[in-house]
Amino acid sequence: MNEFLDKVVLITGGNQGIGSIAAKKFCKEGAHCFIASQFLDKCEAYAAQLSADGYMATGAYVDVTDSESVKKLVIEIENRFGHIDILINMAGICTTTKFNEVTPEQWNKVMNVNAFGTFYITQQVIESMKRTDTKGVIVNAASIAAKTGAGAVGVDYSASKASIVNITISAATYGARYGIRVNAVAPGPIATDMTSVWDTGMCEKLVKTIPLGRTFGKAEDVAEAIVFLASPKAKYISGEILDINGAAYCD
Repeated sequence: MNEFLDKVVLITGGNQGIGSIAAKKFCKEGAHCFIASQFLDKCEAYAAQLSADGYMATGAYVDVTDSESVKKLVIEIENRFGHIDILINMAGICTTTKFNEVTPEQWNKVMNVNAFGTFYITQQVIESMKRTDTKGVIVNAASIAAKTGAGAVGVDYSASKASIVNITISAATYGARYGIRVNAVAPGPIATDMTSVWDTGMCEKLVKTIPLGRTFGKAEDVAEAIVFLASPKAKYISGEILDINGAAYCD
């Protein structure tokens, strides 16, 4: 089944973690994936791996905090393929700094990457979709921390993810008039490279707060949700913040 046959998918942060698994799933369904981040060598290496497996993938550079870099990538893809069908925003950084130890410099860095980065590329891709009359889809990466506040993670991280919730809802409201859907996934603790460096004691405490399975979720769980939200199966879903946390938080 080629649910995304010939669809053009841009995935920021698609060279690792949840983003890389989502990229492979889109490729398996017939999409051409642009895997983009600041780490061009890693993006190209992963794209080459996917291509060697018979899929369509391209590695690309983007700095989501640099407006010109974002514009350049969006225009390059638009010029090459005529449009962008799907944007998956997975680029981001996580912190575990205590509330009283967060510096202005760290706060600004996290907000710039996570909040501004998500906003600006979302804005530019929506403008591209409007130009090309593409009824596209965008999926952002929020977090359980957007709703619960800082706990295992830093307040800078949780605040940036709360911003992404608002950006998603605002973009969904705006994009709806053009047939563009915008949603976000809000994972709880997920076993990834990002969480592998967390303190063991803290992880043990977190696991006890997860009623469903009492274990961290898998990146695959989140990637499956991303693909669903981008698919025609979710054609009437927009502005949704989808919790993926094993009932650790319900609203």
